[in-house]
Amino acid sequence: MPVMARRILVLLAGLAWAAALPARAEEKKDGPSYAKPNFKYKTVTTPEGLTFRTPEDMPIETRDGILAPIPFDEYVYGKFSQLYARLDRLESKLDTIENLLTQIAAAAPSAKAKPPASESQEQDKSAVLIR
Repeated sequence: MPVMARRILVLLAGLAWAAALPARAEEKKDGPSYAKPNFKYKTVTTPEGLTFRTPEDMPIETRDGILAPIPFDEYVYGKFSQLYARLDRLESKLDTIENLLTQIAAAAPSAKAKPPASESQEQDKSAVLIR
């Protein structure tokens, strides 16, 4: 990864971290985070009188004649699938940005670029300094 792209990535990560700080400060004022649910939930009562408190996006289905939320492992699998898809999109966007930065760096004229000194020139300089 080029140095410029790495710097931009570090800058974006720093901004995201800094944006999260005020939210965490407010959370501490309201009490411990474990005391409050960290997700929006719904409470569903079935015709049989069963009550389920589940995340809003968790489907409730009838399986084998029983109305219940889908199994937790299926729910988490779906969430991770969504996360992986989002990470793939972000990775492709970062690749696009990296390619653009590479093109910009290649197109920009190098200002006062000096060719690297040959070994003989470096030896001559060191000989002058020793004398």
